Amino acid sequence: MSRPNLKGQLTVAVDGDFPLPPRFRGAGVYLILNRKTNLVYVGGTRRLAHRWRQHCRLLHQGKHPNKRMLADWKTHGSSVFRFIVLQECRPSALLRLEQHVIDRLKACDPTRGYNSQKKARSNRVGVRERKEVVAARMAKQRGRKLSASHRRRISAAMRVRESKPEWGCAISRAKSGKPRPDIKSWAPDQFKIFDIDEVAEIRRRYKPRVVTFRQLAEEYGCNQSTIYNVVNGIGLAYAAERSNV
Repeated sequence: MSRPNLKGQLTVAVDGDFPLPPRFRGAGVYLILNRKTNLVYVGGTRRLAHRWRQHCRLLHQGKHPNKRMLADWKTHGSSVFRFIVLQECRPSALLRLEQHVIDRLKACDPTRGYNSQKKARSNRVGVRERKEVVAARMAKQRGRKLSASHRRRISAAMRVRESKPEWGCAISRAKSGKPRPDIKSWAPDQFKIFDIDEVAEIRRRYKPRVVTFRQLAEEYGCNQSTIYNVVNGIGLAYAAERSNV
């Protein structure tokens, strides 16, 4: 099989940890090329850089859902694979362009590509779900309880995570030498306590979408959460009023 003509397209090694150029952050169609066998995998995504990193991680971990590509990765090594950005596009045109490339390169043919689906499919790219569909899915998830066996599996997995000291060492090394944040340097009046007159004035002036938490916070020299606490009678910001009651 001859290699597709990809002259002028962005090509990067799949074996690596460097990001795509900053301009490749939007939607587009890409392919993964095996330079040893000239087999290709065609895909489309709303976030090219994110999808590229996802492919890299799954291939390195041996968990990629495309078993044929994963088998070639293990057989030929990571150095023969290349991630290629074919074209950027709007999300609404993504499926149509991806289908065109799949048909053009015959990526569904086992002798030419890794794709298993003849029709381009994705996770509802460019499609807005109806409100009743979203509401039904949320209602189904709301109040859902995990079975006892499911909870035991989660507990066992967490114990395994906690029993790996190398993870803690890696986090410690990453944070070593970094200065601890100084609260006063970024929020000098985070714990400001207002007197009863200021509390009454803030509550009188606050109007949703007219006089916002942000505007009042800037005026009184505190953060927005403090103004929220004053309006709703929560925490330290409300202590001055309660102490005078």
